[in-house]
Amino acid sequence: MHRIIIVTAFLLILSSHATAAENYSADYKACMDKSEGVTSSMLNCNQEELKKQDARLNKNYKRAMSTLSAEQKINLRDTQRLWLKYKEANCGMQATLTGGTIDILFSSGCELEMTQERADTLEWLSNVGN
Repeated sequence: MHRIIIVTAFLLILSSHATAAENYSADYKACMDKSEGVTSSMLNCNQEELKKQDARLNKNYKRAMSTLSAEQKINLRDTQRLWLKYKEANCGMQATLTGGTIDILFSSGCELEMTQERADTLEWLSNVGN
């Protein structure tokens, strides 16, 4: 029964990651294709794409902060701090799901997906006032 739950969780995570991957760079897609399912190669692809998505997140955060009122800036700052804590906790939990090496991919994929989604949200926020 435990094994069925783990396999189901793995398939769900891969499914959501595949959907999110549509929003990643062409370089990431090419890198993952070349990885041939090798864990270390896939992790390298995730880390390279995470750098790109993190740069987008930071750029969009700064843009959003430049368009908001003083009160909204405080709210965004506080929200961003909470989001960072949540991302750490959520992806940290995924790093312990099975006790196996696949957990590294779960955690890495979680961090990449959450960062990409937050970068998109911040991009939307930066355009609301314009």
